[in-house]
Amino acid sequence: MSPERVTEEFKRLARAAGLPVIKLHEARHTAATLAPESGPNVKTVSTQLGHADEHPPTTRTRTFGRRSMTRPPRRRGTS
Repeated sequence: MSPERVTEEFKRLARAAGLPVIKLHEARHTAATLAPESGPNVKTVSTQLGHADEHPPTTRTRTFGRRSMTRPPRRRGTS
């Protein structure tokens, strides 16, 4: 199946499910964000995504798009 066909099918399925149409790469980020919450550890998810390093640059300060649990949340009005 061609990449274009996969993209079009993904869009069709999203519309049919009443979901917003997003790019496939955005879906990959969403899956990577949610995966550790459902069981697999970061190393397993990283391997599944094809990363050679357990800690790609984005996980050093954030874990798959979410703030690290060791970093205090930002307060409103501060940068």
